[in-house]
Amino acid sequence: EAVTKDFFEKYRSKYLDLKENLDSNEEFTAEAQACGFDSEQFAKKLLGQIVFLYFIQKKGWLGVNAFPYMLTEREYKNAFFSRGQKPKELLPRVYKQKDDGNYYRSKEALMSLDEEDETMLSTLVKGDKWGNGPKDFMRQIFKGCTDKKQNFFDDYLEPLFYTGLNQNRGENAFFAPLHRRIPFLNGGLFEELDGYDWQNNNFNIPNTLFSNLDEKGLEADGILDVFDRYNFTISEDEPMEREVAIDPEMLGKIFENLLDVKDRKSKGAFYTPREIVHYMCRESLINYLTTNTQIPEDDIRKFVALGEYFCDEDTRKTLAVDNETGAVLQGNEIYTRKHHMEFDKNKELEIPETILSFKKNINRLEEIDSLLSNIKVVDLAVGSGAFPLGMLNEIVKIRSIITAYMLIEKNGYERLNCRAKRSAYQLKRDTIKNCIFACDIEASATDITKLRLWLSLVIDNQIMDQNDELLGYFTKPRELPNLDCNIICGNSLIDEFYGIPLITENAALGNLSANRQGTTYDMDLEVNLNKLIALQSQLYDEKDHVAKDSLKREIQEIYNRIVLKQLDSSPQAQDAYYKAILQPSKPFVLWQIYFPKVFKEKGGFDVVIGNPPYIDSENMVNQGLEDQRALLAKNFKFTKGNWDIYIAFFEKGWNLLNINGLLTYITPDKWISKPFGAEMRKQLIYNFKSILVSGRETFESALVDSIITIITKIENNKIEYLNMNYKTKQIENVRFVDKDILNSPYSLDIIFSNSIETIAKLEQNNKKLKDYYQCENACSTSDCYKLKEILYSLDAPEKFDKKIHYKVINTGTIGRYFSRWGKQPMKYLKDKYQYPVVNRNDFHSLFPNSYGQKGNKKKIIIKGLTLLDSCIDYDGIIIPGKSTMMIECNKFEDILYLSGIINSKLMIYFIKQKYSSSSYNGGINFSKDMINSLPWAITEKGFLEIVKLVEQILSLDSDNDISKIKSIEEEINNIVYKIYNLTEDDIRMIETSCNS
Repeated sequence: EAVTKDFFEKYRSKYLDLKENLDSNEEFTAEAQACGFDSEQFAKKLLGQIVFLYFIQKKGWLGVNAFPYMLTEREYKNAFFSRGQKPKELLPRVYKQKDDGNYYRSKEALMSLDEEDETMLSTLVKGDKWGNGPKDFMRQIFKGCTDKKQNFFDDYLEPLFYTGLNQNRGENAFFAPLHRRIPFLNGGLFEELDGYDWQNNNFNIPNTLFSNLDEKGLEADGILDVFDRYNFTISEDEPMEREVAIDPEMLGKIFENLLDVKDRKSKGAFYTPREIVHYMCRESLINYLTTNTQIPEDDIRKFVALGEYFCDEDTRKTLAVDNETGAVLQGNEIYTRKHHMEFDKNKELEIPETILSFKKNINRLEEIDSLLSNIKVVDLAVGSGAFPLGMLNEIVKIRSIITAYMLIEKNGYERLNCRAKRSAYQLKRDTIKNCIFACDIEASATDITKLRLWLSLVIDNQIMDQNDELLGYFTKPRELPNLDCNIICGNSLIDEFYGIPLITENAALGNLSANRQGTTYDMDLEVNLNKLIALQSQLYDEKDHVAKDSLKREIQEIYNRIVLKQLDSSPQAQDAYYKAILQPSKPFVLWQIYFPKVFKEKGGFDVVIGNPPYIDSENMVNQGLEDQRALLAKNFKFTKGNWDIYIAFFEKGWNLLNINGLLTYITPDKWISKPFGAEMRKQLIYNFKSILVSGRETFESALVDSIITIITKIENNKIEYLNMNYKTKQIENVRFVDKDILNSPYSLDIIFSNSIETIAKLEQNNKKLKDYYQCENACSTSDCYKLKEILYSLDAPEKFDKKIHYKVINTGTIGRYFSRWGKQPMKYLKDKYQYPVVNRNDFHSLFPNSYGQKGNKKKIIIKGLTLLDSCIDYDGIIIPGKSTMMIECNKFEDILYLSGIINSKLMIYFIKQKYSSSSYNGGINFSKDMINSLPWAITEKGFLEIVKLVEQILSLDSDNDISKIKSIEEEINNIVYKIYNLTEDDIRMIETSCNS
């Protein structure tokens, strides 16, 4: 971990060095401004390209020798007589015959060829196989560059990227500038940024930025120097070298590492750890398969979790059969006669029989395979691509297991053909095309997601000696797919422009309301959507650059026609639209238009999954996003109160699901009880399927208590509570909770309580405190800052005059029954006050509003943080400050009883159990709604006893009579238990919890 962390830090350092160089580079700045990109985007793309090459150079794909050192006589003659006169001139110049009849290459003669002749020669002879290229290709070409005193970026990397890796140069893939074979990779990773004229620009990025080995030796820290020290191996080439493949976390952590901590928080971007991704992807697939097959969930779960183990045992051939008679051999016969092995269909299988049973003639594997091949999964804020990669790997793993079961009943040729068509590579390529979709507002996020998907394909892109496309064998690296229509860049939450909706009711989109009829426009849209589906499918596999550019233009033109039809009433909006689509990140995402096949075939996505950004209202305002916040508040139903942006992602994801879909998000837990989550809880209460508490350990840099929520379109009467055990790395089921115990506003904290029955009983058998009293926030945020303007400290407590002053207390100076005014300093907005007061007249003058009336009220003042302590101010001489609440009450006996109940163990226990997501440093961050929802009970005898005991407490010295006060408080607690009719078991739980 230390080595990896060191690599991330160095990577980020090189990114910053590169970005700084570009920012100070006048030629780059001019080009970037003309083309619409910036140094951040360029630097991230460049580093991503280099990382990719470090992986594939270990595959031996780069710099493969194009000209064999020796030709046999037959090979020489085949080349010599192949194509007219030119070979007859070239071959003798380069290859000389030796005594044994073979022909050996002359290095000097080869070096004398011009580019045209060299390229021609590469088509006549057969170079080394793909996979035999140097494993340190990047270091070799850098050395060649410095030997020639050229610029590595301008003279080597750019030609390599934009003409070498990005252009199809035929079967042999000869790349003249390096005199070697370089594969055509396609996909777009090595395409220049839009409008970038690389051939006529020289940025002169210093070579030392890539390597300063000659200057610093072992301390070298250039980009290549750092990468050279890291193990990028993706195949086992050396006995002591561990196969790394692609660590799912590495590139994701790099992406996070490129953002400052401040940037990560402002953008709400936090990398999701591997075990969390694994759980979320697996659970999503289990739910999807269970819903669509009606196979018991436990059986699907076993198959998904343990399928590899089942498969190893189930597919083993165990019958020894006589080659001549076909009889099953027994005992010693197996060792004395010729035989072959066959599969025993009568044996007991490990796989659940609801999925496969030869005895019962049950086989649901093809059905499951078909469902997995057509699942539609989307991440609306893809970040570093963890979830698309996680879903891809899970889907391919399960389908590969199914392949093994399919082979049982196939003959030799069928098995060979099935393995080829269902190779890991082909399954991945098909899954990415048909199943994986994603979006992000950051271009660098979509770039790294594509990069990781491409790398995943590279891992399984195996090179064979014999080319047979029918059987899936290839002698050269297969070109990467184009992911432009699967991974898109834009604002996931917005589908309007200039205030004009871009997705409207339409028969072609399947969103017509009951009374609306289809129109001619609907029919036109139907034609356009069908054309889009065909074009997008064609683009995915297109290799020809001209054809690819033509397809992209045609797709964009269809998008434009659809959108401009909605904007035809606003020429200004149309002009702005043409400018907007030139940006890397679009200000909107038209899900039904950009992914037409998903919505036409399935009516929406099967799975919405992800880790949406966490940006609260204050941060949105600080970042200048007030207009976007207002737009989201207008267009979304769940965005009520002081909402975080992930609430809008919940609603958007929910709206994009089809009728059997499910949503799986990891978010902070605040929404499950806070008012800003109330509307979502109300709308979706019967759709919540499970909540897993993953805790604060989930994210290294996000100080939030995280939960994983699964919401299904199919309603559920129970909600499952699970917990992440970080010691064992296991997910533990805690309980299922019946939703009938939940009441509006449907706070879900109660499902985490170990005393659900007790809490439910208290709520069902009693009224609420708000039925009798009203708790309110004492001081608004703006008032607390204004208060400081007149706040000061007296020299001594005896100088307090209730006719002139109000005392001021806050959460830190509120005790149980007594205020702590003057007993300890009050911390207030970074300053300390030993005897804090305000002048009465100044206070009333400064606060003519409701806050100004609170000073002289008879009241109870309640802490806002950590402990549920409340003190009494019957004389009306105290101002409650920041982070406090209060309950006004005019009767002295009622105040005494109220304070006795609120200060009791029962009430803090009730709040802790019901509102666990409001935790704050081991305590609770209280709200007025929590206090108002406290169960309220009263008996005549209990009332009199508590009033009497609280009077006794108030007659004592809070500092010197601590033991007496504690004793009286225990009496109060016992009386409270009786008032609320608690059992001995209930009391035991409360006492244990409060004393721990």
